[in-house]
Amino acid sequence: MISTITLNPSLDRTLEVPSLTRGNTTRSTSFRIDAGGKGINVSKALSLFGYQTACVYPAGGVEGAEITRILDNFQIAQHVVPIAGSNRVNISVVEPDGTVTKINEPGPALSKKEMDLLLLESISAANWGNYLVASGSLPRGVDHSTYGIILNSVKELKVKVVIDTSGDALKAAVQSKPYLIKPNIEELQELCGKRFRTFGEVVAAAKALVAEGVGSLLVSLGEDGAIYIDDERVVHGEVKVDAVKSSVGAGDCLLAGFIAEEGDVEVRLARALRWAGATISLPGSLMAGPSDIGDCAIAINTSIEEGRLIQSSFESIRA
Repeated sequence: MISTITLNPSLDRTLEVPSLTRGNTTRSTSFRIDAGGKGINVSKALSLFGYQTACVYPAGGVEGAEITRILDNFQIAQHVVPIAGSNRVNISVVEPDGTVTKINEPGPALSKKEMDLLLLESISAANWGNYLVASGSLPRGVDHSTYGIILNSVKELKVKVVIDTSGDALKAAVQSKPYLIKPNIEELQELCGKRFRTFGEVVAAAKALVAEGVGSLLVSLGEDGAIYIDDERVVHGEVKVDAVKSSVGAGDCLLAGFIAEEGDVEVRLARALRWAGATISLPGSLMAGPSDIGDCAIAINTSIEEGRLIQSSFESIRA
């Protein structure tokens, strides 16, 4: 069982448009509504591929009721904490080339009582699982040390805590020495306070974090794939798909695929990239399941090209 915590879930509305021009009226060609938030997305991906999962989240208002209704369609054990406020609504606008423009609401403020109940539900869920994934942004007014507090509260349990967040929340969580963190390249740069141009610089920064007590890192690099680093191994993998339609949820699928099963890192990373590749091949906010897995090309490398430029950094430098 893999349990997830989403402290700031959302009702996600995805609009597909032929093009997007600032200041103009644009008519969408299609839309869909999903239950969102990084932890919820991880649970959805695991459920679609047939793995047992539970999710902890606060729900309030019409939006919260709709999130719960949508998740009732998945094989997910829900630990729902009722809140006085209403959950946020996020909007993603997707263009034909896969470009996604997101507008995210901040979400409701949570009371101390509501946060205490969420902590208790998180500990309860952790008792039944081998992984506890704490991910996503924090609600308004919630201290950035919250993920660290959750991590410290379950340390006596036989559960591996995974953190996928950003900014001050990630910096604080790292101090509690999680089993795994999953930053993207921008989040890792913010965490380390420096810009990375090459694979070698990413690996060096990740190894420094491991030396400080972080168990391992799974760093997503966008079109350059992902790198896994722990105290013994460095493994890079990438996936090639015929057409990228939307990146929504791809990072969450990457994480879900990696922790779905134990085993060799190479096998786990290949599965993670296969799930993520299938998801970016789908339009809007659709998440891949077994029937969506195609013949995407996966390359796994245990020898890192340290001088290889990170494409996202290279593009911004050229601009």
